Amino acid sequence: MRILITGGAGFIGKHLTSYLNSKSEDVTVIDSLIWGQKAPNNTKFIYCDLSVIKNLEQLINIDFDVLIHLAAYSFIPDCEEKTDLAIINNLTVLNNILDVVQNKDIKIIFSSSAAVYSISEKQHEEDEICYPNSVYGMIKYICEKRLEQFWNKTGIPVCILRLTNVYGMNDYQSHLIPEIFQQILSGQTIINVGNLFSRRDYVYVKDVAKIIGKKIYDNFKFEITNVATGSCYSVIDILDIISSVKKIKYEGSSINSKIRKVDSTLVALSNNKLMQFYCKPLTELHEGLKHLCTDLKL
Repeated sequence: MRILITGGAGFIGKHLTSYLNSKSEDVTVIDSLIWGQKAPNNTKFIYCDLSVIKNLEQLINIDFDVLIHLAAYSFIPDCEEKTDLAIINNLTVLNNILDVVQNKDIKIIFSSSAAVYSISEKQHEEDEICYPNSVYGMIKYICEKRLEQFWNKTGIPVCILRLTNVYGMNDYQSHLIPEIFQQILSGQTIINVGNLFSRRDYVYVKDVAKIIGKKIYDNFKFEITNVATGSCYSVIDILDIISSVKKIKYEGSSINSKIRKVDSTLVALSNNKLMQFYCKPLTELHEGLKHLCTDLKL
């Protein structure tokens, strides 16, 4: 299978590229390396700023069967402060890509987010009406509706994956778990975070790579699927797990400057639809954090 991955040098992209290469897929990565990451080894690579439509003309001459669109400006606090950049690097980039590929015989897999859902104490289902409470969530939801309109117009199959909090090695952004490990690596046992008790679903990045790797062979038309484990954990839970793995007691300290202005006490996603497709258990958080400790040589 010939696969083009936008954002393929990023956090999820690097793991996905490695997984697909291990399956002998024909992979091309396109990335602007905006986060200072390096181009992947042993993979065809195109350096490109996707926000400039003229730069995408080279895609017309590339033959591929599947487009996996991972490129995004995704750190929620940054999106709140830099709305213009969030729009350009998410919605404008998507529009540019769709303009270029609309006459190709391909299918599209799009990385969306649990941020499209409203604040709720219940598990979110894919068919519910979305009321995003952040700039990032709203932009991702608009991207989803744009893709639905694109599918209706062109017939090009589209699969939208609503990812919950993805964690693992080589996360370049200031998400919760890499921030915790950064403080642990600096020798801290009191970990400064925001809300200690908000609960989230955390999915291991290598599971995400395998799910996408299977989805490229799926016969979808237009679909939306949550990518989540179905279990939620607080910061306290995470620190307790790391403490049990490392046999060192880590405690959390809530810092006002790190607390988000708009925050949900619970972000829980149903994974029933995912499990009907994937049919394999996902990595439990304890095992994933244990792998991450090993990868970081802690």
